Amino acid sequence: MRLPVVDHALPTATHGGRLTRRRFGLAVGAVTLAGLLNACGSDDPAPALGATEPSGPWTWTDDRDQTVELDSTPERLVVSQWLLPAFWALGIKPVGVLTFMPWGDIAGYAEAGIAEDDVTVLSTTYGEVDLEKMVGLKPDLIVLDSYADSETLWGFTDLATQQKAGRIAPLVAVSAETDLFEGIDTRHELAAALGADLDATTVVEARGDFEAASAEIEKVLAARPGLSVAFVGPYEDGLWVAPAEDYADLTYLEGLGLDVWKPAQVPDGDILSWENATGVDADLLILDDRDDVAQASKANPVFAELPAVEARQVAAAWRFALPYEYGAYARSFRALTPALQRASILSA
Repeated sequence: MRLPVVDHALPTATHGGRLTRRRFGLAVGAVTLAGLLNACGSDDPAPALGATEPSGPWTWTDDRDQTVELDSTPERLVVSQWLLPAFWALGIKPVGVLTFMPWGDIAGYAEAGIAEDDVTVLSTTYGEVDLEKMVGLKPDLIVLDSYADSETLWGFTDLATQQKAGRIAPLVAVSAETDLFEGIDTRHELAAALGADLDATTVVEARGDFEAASAEIEKVLAARPGLSVAFVGPYEDGLWVAPAEDYADLTYLEGLGLDVWKPAQVPDGDILSWENATGVDADLLILDDRDDVAQASKANPVFAELPAVEARQVAAAWRFALPYEYGAYARSFRALTPALQRASILSA
């Protein structure tokens, strides 16, 4: 799954933001770690809440094939915006999180039972990480998403800043480019190594919810063979079309029978100009679940005249960039199912 590296925010999700792989220039000034560490004093921090009492020594080889060895099991974690709910659902409660937007704009945390005062936010703009505040948390481990084509982990715009963070606590990379089950399994394995009980009732129930939601959506799709669905986001300069191969949930749903529409030629940034967007003939258009369909139609006449929109087969029913977590996928699939149930093939 391609997590956003942003110049504004999420596609279709956050008040006009859009996915892009461009990085901001680093806005954080140089920080002297030795001074920060000394300023924090030597008082031992209280351990973070976890599922079980950890013990050591502890070793983990991450998705970059880099091994971290510690004298004891890490208790105080700093994680990325998407790893936070994945760990939280497994009973691991990180103390710090790197995000790229204000807390109130982050979808899914309330559903996952995470309140703003449960964790310290270390960034609200991509790349602008508060290293001083991170030092104050005294983390044992920093766990962030990684990509094969990026030398930095998610949250950092340059290696120098990432290396400074790595002197505060060891860095562990978790790939964000795997399929759904591999991504979940990796996070489960790491959480178990940190003390999570994978047989806990909440964990087992989340897997059951996922399986039930998957079975329901597969049944709906089987009754509508040939139904094409485009996952899109309308913007002033064009229509963003989600490529299924970049999203673990869409790839998984393809395996259940979902026909994800894509253009004959994939444009740069997955953005179709409005001139080319007239060719979007999917039977159903799905926007992010925080979008306003009526506003999108009002804002651009091309969007309003697309066949699916004219047929009222358009819904804001997709959660962009889900964490690799059974409960999050189950909730997303259940939200998507009614739109699929109402849709029909327009060319029939």
